[in-house]
Amino acid sequence: MNVIPSNSIPLLKNKYNFHNRYEKLKGILKDPSPEKIMLSLSQQYTDEQIQEVLKDSVMC
Repeated sequence: MNVIPSNSIPLLKNKYNFHNRYEKLKGILKDPSPEKIMLSLSQQYTDEQIQEVLKDSVMC
């Protein structure tokens, strides 16, 4: 991902907030610790959305 800048991806470069999300994903992949992943999720989703995902994963 360091080789390909976000604006070089033709289908996605004009999507809402793609550049920021792409950069965050690069950061997570550099340090995929549970803390880093949870921090990123908490910045992208509301508490209610995270609780819903966690609830669903526990029930599976």
